[in-house]
Amino acid sequence: MFAGKNNYQLILASTSPRRQSLFKVLGIDFQCLSPDFEEKLEENEHAKPYVMRNARGKANSVAEILRDHIPSAEGKSFLIVAADTVIELDGQVLLKPRCKQEANTMLTNLSAKSHDVHTGYAIVKLNKNGTCELKANEVVTSRVTLKPFSQAAIADYIASGEPMDKAGAYGIQGMGMNLVEGLDGSYPNVMGLPMSEIYRSLLQSVN
Repeated sequence: MFAGKNNYQLILASTSPRRQSLFKVLGIDFQCLSPDFEEKLEENEHAKPYVMRNARGKANSVAEILRDHIPSAEGKSFLIVAADTVIELDGQVLLKPRCKQEANTMLTNLSAKSHDVHTGYAIVKLNKNGTCELKANEVVTSRVTLKPFSQAAIADYIASGEPMDKAGAYGIQGMGMNLVEGLDGSYPNVMGLPMSEIYRSLLQSVN
């Protein structure tokens, strides 16, 4: 059980249904807020620093949104959890496809290969006095191998619409699970939230 839940309001800095469903597994009351943060891959930026930077940016953005609305009468602080996920294939960072052609290219390149899924997460504590503390900023990596699949299979998958809001143009929790040959590492991490690691960090954050 999350020992500090009576003293902290937990905030998930995301409106993603996938991340919300994963977060509910904790059995803790939480609220969702959408961060006001632009994700932009800098030139020559590597995958792990990128997702860690984005997670910090999202969490800090939500802290700024909350800063003027802290319920002083409740005597609570906020713990804000944010995350960002990308795929890395042979050193190349794959983000969400911007169009169907880009999704096709990503899936073609991923076919019959293994790749890394990196999720960076950050936990920021917003104290009652308005000060912020970065309590955790880590990255978790899972290794995924996809089956070989045809251009016809790729076209059908893209037509479903599922790839268009997923890093690397596939989602392991949806129809995309049919593309997966194997997984080494955390399944929730591939979905976008490494829950075991986040739970551990939350416990450390309130102690």
